Amino acid sequence: MFLNPQILIIVIALFCAVILHEVAHGYMAYLMGDPTAKIAGRLTLNPKKHIDPVGTIVPIVLILMGSPVVLGWAKPVPVNYSLLKRTKKGILSVALAGVTVNMINALVGATILKFLPKEKITEILINVLHGGNTNIFVGINSVILFLIYFVLINIALAIFNLIPIPPLDGSRVVLAFANLKVRRILNAMEKYGFIIIIVLLYMGLLDMIIEPTFNFVIQNLVKYIGLV
Repeated sequence: MFLNPQILIIVIALFCAVILHEVAHGYMAYLMGDPTAKIAGRLTLNPKKHIDPVGTIVPIVLILMGSPVVLGWAKPVPVNYSLLKRTKKGILSVALAGVTVNMINALVGATILKFLPKEKITEILINVLHGGNTNIFVGINSVILFLIYFVLINIALAIFNLIPIPPLDGSRVVLAFANLKVRRILNAMEKYGFIIIIVLLYMGLLDMIIEPTFNFVIQNLVKYIGLV
């Protein structure tokens, strides 16, 4: 089961996306005056520096269970917000760096797909969306499959991280403009944020935000690639 090439490709695409996301946070923090991530050796694409054991196991388990949602993460890059130049701009820049890189990743992946055989992309995309035959994922097909998942995962990460619940990036964006009362509320939520997110996902409430936004972006990227 673990040798299923589709599972391997999904995991690789996922961790490429989350590692680039975290490095973007750290590098932007460094540009804004905080060397914490650099000192910690986190401004690198070396997976060993970023992989979180639980965040690595969870997506594999979810895939094996046939879950429609694949959740994985890397270790958060350390940021000392008190060291950032022009604190408000610094917080905002660091918060949006990861999401911005995810959107750039998706656009780059879609641009590469634009120049690959459309009939193969369509066939593989149908298999991905409807759980078809995974034996087709060899050779150039595996490259196309990786790019499709890379695009989908980066878009999902960008949208998901903009939700204003700590510790997601959206909460940092709010924090950059918030008054003291709102900051206290967000700081108090931080320790329970992950639980809140899981509950909202389980109840399907976040789907009302994520799904229509995700579909809108995908529809436009499909047109950009030239599949319609």
